[in-house]
Amino acid sequence: MKRASRLIVAIGAVYFALFLYVHVMPEFLCIILSVMLFVVLVAMLLVALISGFTRWRTRSRLWFVPALVCLAFILSACLTPRWESLYPTGDSEGISRSIPESWTA
Repeated sequence: MKRASRLIVAIGAVYFALFLYVHVMPEFLCIILSVMLFVVLVAMLLVALISGFTRWRTRSRLWFVPALVCLAFILSACLTPRWESLYPTGDSEGISRSIPESWTA
């Protein structure tokens, strides 16, 4: 159970870091790696639930913790704010540049 928890935390941390990096500077390799790590986390969630319910439940009362940690990493990517909403670009730059010009004219 300890080894599975450590593996889930390591993969989840790399997934979360790649997910944030993809929003800042999207690169093809990072996108592919983050999708692959997402699939691995979903598979590890299923494995943690099944092995936790069948094997770890008899040895520990905290058999559900690895599955919850895995689920937390999966959901953390969904709950992060989008980069575009934090630092708007595109059309809003043109609008913000035109406001001071109209005040001076």
